[in-house]
Formats: sequence, C-alpha cells, structure tokens
Amino acid sequence: PAMPADAPTVAFENALDHCPAFAFIRGADAAAVMHTASACAAGGFRLLAISAQAPQATTVISALRPRPDFLPGLAGATERSQVEAAVAVGAGFILGAHRVPGAAAIAGAAGIPWVPGAMTPGEVAACVADGAQTVALFPAASAGGPRHLRFLQETFPGVAFIALGGIAGDTLAAWMDAGARAVGLGGALYAPALQRAGDWGTIRGYAATTHQEACRHSRKARGTTTRRPA
Repeated sequence: PAMPADAPTVAFENALDHCPAFAFIRGADAAAVMHTASACAAGGFRLLAISAQAPQATTVISALRPRPDFLPGLAGATERSQVEAAVAVGAGFILGAHRVPGAAAIAGAAGIPWVPGAMTPGEVAACVADGAQTVALFPAASAGGPRHLRFLQETFPGVAFIALGGIAGDTLAAWMDAGARAVGLGGALYAPALQRAGDWGTIRGYAATTHQEACRHSRKARGTTTRRPA
C-alpha cells in the first residue's frame, strides 16, 4: 500500500512528542558526520538533522534514510538548492536557518515538514504568511535565549517553536518552560575533538544522557499531547 501523504509529518510530530529534541550533526568530513549521527542514534535520538554546511550532507542523508529506527533530515538550510537536493534524496524534514524563498512549496510538494528559521517578530510573521505552523528560533542561544522565545510564543500563540543554535544540555528545562516545542542539540552531544579522535563511544554516552533528560520534558511525560492550533 502507498504511504499516506502526511506520513513524514506524523512521524516527525510523534518523534517530538516522545522526545522534544533532535541531534544537529556537523563534522569535518562525511565519515565524521555519519559516525556522529550513528552514535547519536545509538544514544536514543530518532531525529537526526544533518547540517546543510556539512560535507556531502545529502550523501549522508541518503545513506541514513533506509534505517527504520530514525528519521534523517536537513538543518540550517540557507539556499533553495540545498532544500531541493535534500528532498531529492528523501530527507524526512527540512529546518531552515531563515525563510528560504520557495522552500515551503518544495517541501510541501514532497509531503515533508518544512520549518523555516526566524529571530525577530517580523521574520516569524513572514514565515507564518508562508503557511508555517512551526518555526525555528535561530540562532536561539544568542537571540535572547528562553526569555525571547517566551516573548515570541506569547506574540504568536498559534505557532510552535523549535530552538536551534547553541543550546546547552543543562538548559533544556528553561527552553521547554519558555514554550519550546523542541530543541536542536549539537555541542551538547559531541565536540570536534571527540570526532577527530574517533571516540564514538563517548559521543554515544553524551547522547544517551542528554536524550534521557530531554525525554523528561516531553509532552507525554508532561501529560500534554494535544497539538497546537494551526
């Protein structure tokens, strides 16, 4: 039977309901990105967002796609061509660094979630005008932190926000209390030195600990699984 048109979106939302965090994967080369993604998946992360700036990002997404235990996607997209390339290899979702013109239509035609990036109320409003129901606050840590997210959440109560960029593992509670739908974690899971050393076991350990902490703040753990209004 054919896959339902909304299957990727349902999978994305269900993953966030279970654990409101995804691994944001970067690396010096494709091998480091692939190994880091595998270590984060072994630590429990289902949503693996490969940085659009990572070497051979689409090759990594294509290689991860057949695995049934997680959903690979692209994060930090800045150009339409990056979105088109990721969709072509089967990315399960797209997160933008900003509002990339035409990206909403491309992702919509492919039936996958498109989450544009924004920082100011004006940028969020432009994303909403494009039809976005979820927006990535990027760069979150340097954009006023949880306090700014709370302001945006109060200003746009019908929008779900994902905090991306510079999120530390010990600040998860603050972001979730501010109303974040989810957070993107990179440096909290791995460091370039660990990647260079090939210490995938330590990265897996960091990922497991952080994933467990994130799950404590999930909608299911908090007893709220109702979707935000569109």
